[in-house]
Amino acid sequence: MTDERVATRLPGSGNAALVAGALIQAVLGLQFLLGGLNKLFLADYVARFRDFVATSPGAQSSILSPAIHALVLPNVAIMAQLARLTELGAGLVLLLAAAEVARRRLAGPLGQQRRYEPAVALFGAAAALTLGGLSLTIYLLQGGSVPAVNPALAFAPPIPIELFNVPLALGVAWLELGRFRALSGPSGRFALAARTELLMLAVLLVAGLAACGGSAASPPPGSTQVSMIDYRFTPSTFEVKPGSVTFFLINTGTQPHDMLIADPTGRIVARSETVQPGNSAVLTVKSLGAGSYQLYCDIPGHKQSGMVGTLQVG
Repeated sequence: MTDERVATRLPGSGNAALVAGALIQAVLGLQFLLGGLNKLFLADYVARFRDFVATSPGAQSSILSPAIHALVLPNVAIMAQLARLTELGAGLVLLLAAAEVARRRLAGPLGQQRRYEPAVALFGAAAALTLGGLSLTIYLLQGGSVPAVNPALAFAPPIPIELFNVPLALGVAWLELGRFRALSGPSGRFALAARTELLMLAVLLVAGLAACGGSAASPPPGSTQVSMIDYRFTPSTFEVKPGSVTFFLINTGTQPHDMLIADPTGRIVARSETVQPGNSAVLTVKSLGAGSYQLYCDIPGHKQSGMVGTLQVG
């Protein structure tokens, strides 16, 4: 009995790999769980979601554009709630699955195998694939392209967090699928489910690579480029002619930013989407009349830190 237990014991390197994988899984799950909670407590979340989707570069020119205009925008309230619940639910599932991996590393009765483990592993793989797909969708919606050498990002993340999440999610899904197969065996309905998950994994990876290859973001012709750096706009003062004005915003800092334009009375006339570090966005303002406008970042604390500017129209 002793020899059999020693022969089947997981090598120390295998335990270390599982623990490391569980840690990555827990961090990924916590990130999306907190993201979902942030959306849950945001009072005007649906309006912000609509503005984010409608003004994103990917909504105008990407493989996502037809689906956005035919499905998302006409049902924006439902889609906003679905996005929020997806982050909350899938993030929680990843945390629970990571806790289960950690539990099995314990000695004694607490670390023994349970009958529910295959289901937890399968749900964990599905949650990771879902969040990987969600991250890739957000990245494409923001006009993301394949990472390349860019001097403007010398002091910012060269790979945006949305794109960085995709391979992490795929790795977590692979880990959970391996646990699923080891716990349930490769026969019967479990084998079919495992093959289905593997097919989904391959499709997501291929689709992501293909989509990234064809969605490069570039400044629209005639646009004014604005760098968003912690905590300032560069340049911070602009002079434009009345009419339609297009800004190309690029976040070269380490914090997310947006840009609001307010008239002399304080009324907001335009609001950009939230631009994550290393990403860009396009903000177009139509029928802008002559006068002096204030620019500022609406992320809590950023305006107070000096992230303001002036727009002179005339």
